[in-house]
Amino acid sequence: MMKRCFILAILFAGSVSASAQSPEVWRKLRSRYDAVWTQTDDGIILVNRGGVWVTNPGVGKNGRYGYVDTLGREIVPPSYDNGNRFHNGFAVVGKSGKYGAIDRKGRIVVPVEWDNLGDFVCGVFVAQTDAGNAPRFSLVDTTGHVTPLEYDFCATEFSCGLAPAGFGEYEAPEPPPPGIVRTNPKKKFVGKYGFVTTGGRLRIPVQYDEARDFEDDGVAQVGIQGKYYVKWGFIDTTGRVVVPCSYYSVNGFRKDRALVSKVVAGGNLAFGYIDRKGQEVIPCQYDEATSFEYTNTWVGRDKDGEMAYTLINRNGIPVLEYEVYRLQDGGKYGHVVAARPDPSGLLRFGILNNAGRILVPFEYDIITIFSDLDPNTGETLVRAIAMKDGCEYRLDISVRRKAQ
Repeated sequence: MMKRCFILAILFAGSVSASAQSPEVWRKLRSRYDAVWTQTDDGIILVNRGGVWVTNPGVGKNGRYGYVDTLGREIVPPSYDNGNRFHNGFAVVGKSGKYGAIDRKGRIVVPVEWDNLGDFVCGVFVAQTDAGNAPRFSLVDTTGHVTPLEYDFCATEFSCGLAPAGFGEYEAPEPPPPGIVRTNPKKKFVGKYGFVTTGGRLRIPVQYDEARDFEDDGVAQVGIQGKYYVKWGFIDTTGRVVVPCSYYSVNGFRKDRALVSKVVAGGNLAFGYIDRKGQEVIPCQYDEATSFEYTNTWVGRDKDGEMAYTLINRNGIPVLEYEVYRLQDGGKYGHVVAARPDPSGLLRFGILNNAGRILVPFEYDIITIFSDLDPNTGETLVRAIAMKDGCEYRLDISVRRKAQ
């Protein structure tokens, strides 16, 4: 029989940000509603009454969505079939399969009559009307003015004042794997992309085979079909090519480094990093790699079928003097579970932060790390469950400052 040894390991590394509402308000809301979202947007909190969510397909019910303020006062009673969090002063809501938008006082600013509606970004909503196999797109502002678009596709939101749009066709969705139920399968758009402004004017010509949204730094990932696969690069908001389309894959820039990959000998992928000038500052030499979401990042090389990971800085210099195995990303604050061999060669697990500091020693048989909500405050906690010699340990890793 497995022994349960409950211990609390509190490891301070700064301060957890306070929840949007006080613990008293949080507890009151949890008693009144079946779901309360912890994030506060524009001083408004999304709530749900009557919803029951389970993992089994076709089981459970959606309930009704409404909104309250940070004092717990109800602004919009739970009356919508669908509800998004507020974004830039407005929230998308839905009834009977149609969507519209409300303001912070609950007033309807976009009629609930669209088949799809993106969040309010750059002064407009992107609205969609399904017309058989050919959906139509429009731009809608908060005064009700509608600007129809001539394009076969438009992204649901703008960024940096631009959105991918293009001409082409829609392919039927692939059938799901056996035993999987998809309630709303989406058709895939296949065509050419350019970028339009919030006024519906074409800013960057329709010429790319793939295109993603612009990020806050003013660059977007675009792809051109090569002989065997799409090759990716970056453009800026004027359409100027910042990085030529020559990579098998690219991720957005983080800490002025973008994770990229190339096809190398044997058809394998090798990962590395480029700077904003397109220079490969860390060569494509790794079998696995992660983006620089924090100060340092993890890269891996295959060693006889086992991935060995190294923590490096933005110049490619190792932060640790040793390698780790069985890496498990802890997510929110950059913590990871990893393993090192003990003197007998047996892998033992511990927890590291993004600076490489050992938070939990390498002495456990297995560790699972996850984020959880404090039911009394709504704060996000980083926790872990560890096993050692048949004994289970509960670890609470209370982080008080995000990793730099």
